[in-house]
Amino acid sequence: QPRTSLSPSSEIYNETFVSPRRLAESNEITGLTLGSRDVTRRVQIDAEKQALTFALGERLKELSVLFRGEKSKSPDLRILLLAL
Repeated sequence: QPRTSLSPSSEIYNETFVSPRRLAESNEITGLTLGSRDVTRRVQIDAEKQALTFALGERLKELSVLFRGEKSKSPDLRILLLAL
């Protein structure tokens, strides 16, 4: 997929691996296989997920403070908080 959404100053993340190539008979290493793939989008998604999880935790703290202060103890609010 083309990276049209990345700006020129964006960081690119790669995952690289190296594995030995061996002879079947002697198990002697005869070479290496190298590979690399772009994992930039996965890193971006992980960072976004972490930020959203933090924001949700902060909102949950706010709601629990409101809930504790609520005198009517509305069952609807209790169900909402349990769902989070």
